[in-house]
Amino acid sequence: MMKRMMKQMFAIRGCLVLVLVLVGCAGPGREGGDLPGLMVERLGWMDEVARVKQAKGLPVEDAVREAALLDAMAGLGAEMGLPGAAVRGFFAGQIRAAKVCQEEWLARNAGREVKGEALPDLAGKVRPALDAIGKRMIGALRQARSGGNACCLVEAARERLAGEGYSPKVIAAAVGGLEAGLRREDLRCD
Repeated sequence: MMKRMMKQMFAIRGCLVLVLVLVGCAGPGREGGDLPGLMVERLGWMDEVARVKQAKGLPVEDAVREAALLDAMAGLGAEMGLPGAAVRGFFAGQIRAAKVCQEEWLARNAGREVKGEALPDLAGKVRPALDAIGKRMIGALRQARSGGNACCLVEAARERLAGEGYSPKVIAAAVGGLEAGLRREDLRCD
């Protein structure tokens, strides 16, 4: 019975994604480009970050790095004509989602032996990749804010993150950031 319920749930989710695509709410080339895909891509690096933090006994939260990231992204956003509050709100949500991903990874891998295991290169590989994704996100956010389907984009992001298997807590943080980034006086999703 549980298997049948799961199949029905996935069928319904698939239909919803199809409807979003058919009405022009999701997918590359629409308002926001593939901002949901970039959100997923960024979160995909968090296992690597968590592995390093576990091995080195580092905390998940790094307030100095987070503040520097928010400042850098706000600066890039300003160069593209985006309001600082929108960029900061968007990336604050992505940072929250990243920290939840790391915490969940650490919980799943508590007590895991990492001695002798090659660690990801945070400075040389992971952070440059995250920075590049962040720059692409700024462009996609700019495009999304100029489009008219912000509410559809939010729903597409929620579906994409769920489809990738992220927890409700990760999804809530990432989508909350997206909503903050898209927030304008004229935006109403009700």
